Amino acid sequence: MEISTDYNFDKIINLLPDKLPFNRCRANVSGVDIELCKRNSRDLKGNRIDKEGNLVYKIDKNGKKNVNRTTAYANQCESIVLGWTKQFFRKNQQLKLSKNCQKYPELYEELKNAIKIIAPDFISDSITINHNLKCKRHIDGRNVGDSIIVGLGNYEGGELKVEDKIYDINQKPLKFNGSKLYHETLDFKGDRWSIIWFRKLKNVNL
Repeated sequence: MEISTDYNFDKIINLLPDKLPFNRCRANVSGVDIELCKRNSRDLKGNRIDKEGNLVYKIDKNGKKNVNRTTAYANQCESIVLGWTKQFFRKNQQLKLSKNCQKYPELYEELKNAIKIIAPDFISDSITINHNLKCKRHIDGRNVGDSIIVGLGNYEGGELKVEDKIYDINQKPLKFNGSKLYHETLDFKGDRWSIIWFRKLKNVNL
């Protein structure tokens, strides 16, 4: 699959908000907030622990022990997901369109149009937007197959390191398999946005 360079990224840049909402749900990407874990009696995986450091369990109505875990223990970061989402930590894992699609409708539509030009045959069901996030070395274990990433904004540095290779992604889309290859963001200065089109659900497309 070839990546096209014909798309005008100013169309996306002009639709980006000044900033994104903060969240704490991506510890593998933004790192663990150690002080928050200490204050809330959590270990570095978000599990509830007692004063001795032992796991605290919840007992369900059938008497089964479950770890009392939270996903909100990461360092804060400006990051949102558009497209189709699945609630992995709930019993009834329903497929639904992200609320961010309603919050940023014009941006969502333009991102869908953009990927059709950048890589017409590429299948994705979700889009992540990061703002000034220096991603730590990680693998996107829930993704399926390849992702396409591009950097936008007025910044210097901020290359993407995939395993041992370094790529300049500033308005240069890159396809790589983030579900198998370790990747991270290198140091940067300025205002950096990154857009990632990816797939985490089978038989679903934007």
